[in-house]
Amino acid sequence: MEPKTAEPTVFRDITIANNVINNNSFGGIIVKQWKGDDTVGVHWASREEGKNNGANNYACDNWNPHKNIAIRDNYLSQENSDYACNTIYLTSGQDAVVEGNVSKAAGTCGIEMYYADHVVVQNNEVYETRVKAGGADSKEKSARMQRCFAEQLQTEAFRP
Repeated sequence: MEPKTAEPTVFRDITIANNVINNNSFGGIIVKQWKGDDTVGVHWASREEGKNNGANNYACDNWNPHKNIAIRDNYLSQENSDYACNTIYLTSGQDAVVEGNVSKAAGTCGIEMYYADHVVVQNNEVYETRVKAGGADSKEKSARMQRCFAEQLQTEAFRP
């Protein structure tokens, strides 16, 4: 698919529910925003590009995220993949709910959000998360896992 403009791809009213997703090469459910190709390859849209007043400005006049996203009641396992990372990765999203999912043996973080606003993450089960060879964030996994766990502990159930 070739875009006709430099505008990012935008979806509204996304629902991903009641699926079984096993052993993917990167992630199970991924919501990202494509913004075409640039000189180094595929270009993913980000909030940073919409900022007008420097790196610490949260307001983003030009940011146009996906909206109204529901990811619920899915079973995701990366147990038999040596390379699979997140089971759920939500980026460039707004007004989302991630609930009732089971994430087993993710390679970086069971549920990760990046450039995401107004997201409710509740009643999910994330367990057996581990470092996997070739995972996109393997070198940063320890710090990222601590951050993911801190964000999810209030509403998530974890098994050893």
